[in-house]
Amino acid sequence: MKLGFVFECSPGGGDIKLFQHILSLIYPNFNFVKDFHHSALKSKKELEKESGKEVKRLRDIGCEKIFVVWDLIPVWKEDGTPCRHSDKQAIEQSLVAHQLTTNDIIFLCVEKELESWLIADEGALKEYLITKNSIKDEIRKIKIPDNHHDPKGLLTKYFKQYRGVKSFDPMIHTHQLLRHYKDVRKMRRSESFKRFYLKLTGNQLV
Repeated sequence: MKLGFVFECSPGGGDIKLFQHILSLIYPNFNFVKDFHHSALKSKKELEKESGKEVKRLRDIGCEKIFVVWDLIPVWKEDGTPCRHSDKQAIEQSLVAHQLTTNDIIFLCVEKELESWLIADEGALKEYLITKNSIKDEIRKIKIPDNHHDPKGLLTKYFKQYRGVKSFDPMIHTHQLLRHYKDVRKMRRSESFKRFYLKLTGNQLV
């Protein structure tokens, strides 16, 4: 199955690496050279403006499923209020401008941001961050990762405490973390991840 993704991230960003890793867990024999195609749009504003053009390109090369992926936060609109519905409306306008409809894509709004998926598997975080020299383990299970007010901030807290870095950098640290994420079922506490799994495979994640 040829898959297409339009991401709200920088080229080569952590979002792309995370989705590639997840796909490799779900489909161990997935052919990334032949069947993984994507576009990276640097901001939500750019995504809302250019997604139609990129979806058309992915459709024209034969992608069977095309996901448009964005984080609910941060918000670039002036009122500062996150709204999945208004984000979708803006993307739909871009689709219409390129003679496309919402039937051509799968909307995937990650709540609140992609780091929500990372904090869903506290075991993977512990495996990477906690060492025999760690004074104490303060990494806790997050019952509803999508509701955490600041997933990236939580990862920054952990990385400061256990790795001595200033902040969590998705471009660098996502790649370092990924080999410790070995079972997608550990992410099922995230509703947005479960929705992605359902739309991708046609099956519920249990």
